[in-house]
Amino acid sequence: MPTTRPARRSTTRRRIRSSPAPPSRPAARLPLLVPRRQCRGTGDFGAAPALPDLPALRGEGKPVGQGAVLTAALHRAPHITGAEMGSVQLVENGMLRLEKHTGLNKRFTDHFTFVEHSTTCAQAAAEARQVTVEDVAACDTFDEGSRRAILRAGSLACHSVPLISPKGAVVGMISSHHDKALGDLTGAQSNSLHELGGQVARRLVRHRGTVAGALNRLHALATTRR
Repeated sequence: MPTTRPARRSTTRRRIRSSPAPPSRPAARLPLLVPRRQCRGTGDFGAAPALPDLPALRGEGKPVGQGAVLTAALHRAPHITGAEMGSVQLVENGMLRLEKHTGLNKRFTDHFTFVEHSTTCAQAAAEARQVTVEDVAACDTFDEGSRRAILRAGSLACHSVPLISPKGAVVGMISSHHDKALGDLTGAQSNSLHELGGQVARRLVRHRGTVAGALNRLHALATTRR
């Protein structure tokens, strides 16, 4: 049973849900200090809704840069959830680094430049599953500084989706931010976000491999000329 907040608020503290990690992929691990919460998942993965064509997320065609992939992801995730704001974070040294955003203010971006814990995006990364916060003001996952930064950006609810590589590693996070309380996502929405997370992760891994290969070739060339 949900517990009630003090008398000055009528909302409950438990306003957070997480979708179960898809059974076809191994659970990813990220060393973030995030407490486990009792959450309920959406479970039902139905047919995906029609989405705009975004070449940067397709597997075929000429290679595209990381920036184009993340921009495409920022276009698609809010389209799926019906949000006006969004953010993309990438894993760096065990933390989530804010890479791109749309519609969020400077206070938000300054506060969330690097995230280690005390946010639902960190929880989604640590548990490798989607997490929904129906009401930011009533959710006890956030510390007070994070809660204030989110609310002052105009985000009253949010949904976070981990970017999971084919090998099961969490390489980043996409979050949509909503200007009103958020109810249950449909199965089609959850499925579309899961597919989006996989698409983006694959493109990021491919891009990093291309960059690493180019750097290795340059290093080898420089070594042979000495």
